[in-house]
Amino acid sequence: MDVDVFCFVCGFDPESGDHLFACYPPVSRLWYVSPLRIHLPNLGLSSGTQLFHHVLANFDSDAMELFVILAWDHQEVNTTTNWSFPSPHCYNLNTDASVSSLVVVGLGAVIRNDKGEVMVASVNSIFANWDPTLAEIHAINFGLDLAIQTGFSN
Repeated sequence: MDVDVFCFVCGFDPESGDHLFACYPPVSRLWYVSPLRIHLPNLGLSSGTQLFHHVLANFDSDAMELFVILAWDHQEVNTTTNWSFPSPHCYNLNTDASVSSLVVVGLGAVIRNDKGEVMVASVNSIFANWDPTLAEIHAINFGLDLAIQTGFSN
């Protein structure tokens, strides 16, 4: 079976985290025009990993949260082919978890309206030694708590 490794949007570069978050020209513009004003070429950043390290080292928690929301929103729009808009006057809750070898689990949740706009998003990291399935279950619970706390019930 042939697998196309190239970005389905630009068709030129291999699809990777670096391409998705740092090398793809529209995303480079996204970071610059965002309130974070990150200009990748001027900072010498050429990979997603370098970008994440730069944000962790140079921004406060509010800016980091904005970065995560923008990155998640960009990633969802550019990589999800089966996401569909919710019915009018309803909302979608998307959750995700990441498990690190450093015994840290990342939880994330985003709620979008029927136009696909982000209504609320949140991230959290905790020290835990969970397998990915358990982490995903906790991410769903985290997302449901976020929805309840922010008044989203549809």
